[in-house]
Amino acid sequence: MKVYSILTTVVALLASVHTAQGNDVPANPYRIITLSRTGDGKSSLCNLIISILGDMMGFNFFGESSGASSHTIDPTSFQVKTQSGVLFDIIDTPGLMESKGSSADEANIKRIVDYTKEKKYINGFLIVLNEQAPRFDRGMQDALKVFVDSYGLSFLDNVGIVFTRSLTKSPEESEKYVSEEFIPLLSTALGVPIKHLPHWQVDCHPDELRKLSVPEEIITNSNMRNAKTVHAIKQWAMGKTPFDVTQAHYGEFEAQAKLRMAAEEAKKKDDENKAALEAERAKRQKAEAEAAAAREAIQGGDPSLGDKILGKDGNRVFKKAKKILRKIF
Repeated sequence: MKVYSILTTVVALLASVHTAQGNDVPANPYRIITLSRTGDGKSSLCNLIISILGDMMGFNFFGESSGASSHTIDPTSFQVKTQSGVLFDIIDTPGLMESKGSSADEANIKRIVDYTKEKKYINGFLIVLNEQAPRFDRGMQDALKVFVDSYGLSFLDNVGIVFTRSLTKSPEESEKYVSEEFIPLLSTALGVPIKHLPHWQVDCHPDELRKLSVPEEIITNSNMRNAKTVHAIKQWAMGKTPFDVTQAHYGEFEAQAKLRMAAEEAKKKDDENKAALEAERAKRQKAEAEAAAAREAIQGGDPSLGDKILGKDGNRVFKKAKKILRKIF
């Protein structure tokens, strides 16, 4: 572990020299963060993005894991400057749905939320899926729901999907999975309609295919597709409005949603009570108006109103009431 720590420190120092070349380093880098279950290629994607953006092929700063336990313990970032002088901050995070259980996932998500708050803004959140076996099960749905609860629904405006290990998969297969499975499942989990999520395909280690005697043409094409994909992700991130994460709190959005629902329910009951009082007032006013009309009819000697007010025996009652009133007045 000490050796790894020393090596990562050395690489970071070298990278700081790499990113600090020239005096035109932007003060606010474009920030991209990766999120995925453990073993789906999240750290490998971070390494690939940096190696292509920074023209540092073979770059391997973020430790990679293929097992059930996450290699990344805490969120970690690495800044890289492109040849055109654009600075990017690439953030790797602890894997989700690992063997340590849901309590570990909750702790990891809280670490991620707290870490992003320190970064102040994020341009792009990349959900990483292993395309050989894409699993967006209930566990991952719940994990993403916690992120939405923490950041708010507008978080989804800055979300994209990256499929790793997609060498044998066509773009059409990715599109079908996203539109027919991922988006419907996420929409149901969150209870909101989601129309579209951008998505891309990569294969993070095409050069390793040489060990399997894969034709060089396939490896070259895979590298070219990786470069094209990473630059597409770069353009996407640069085009997104930075998402403010300074107000994020773990799970707070859900609590606020409950408070809003309670307030709306209280307002609804208040409106119903006001409507009931208004109806009762109108009913009372109508009764008072009818009583006033009856008194006016009796005092004015109009027997026809007696029929209307008192029914078919109105005239008889009217005449009797009139005699009584004359005695009184």
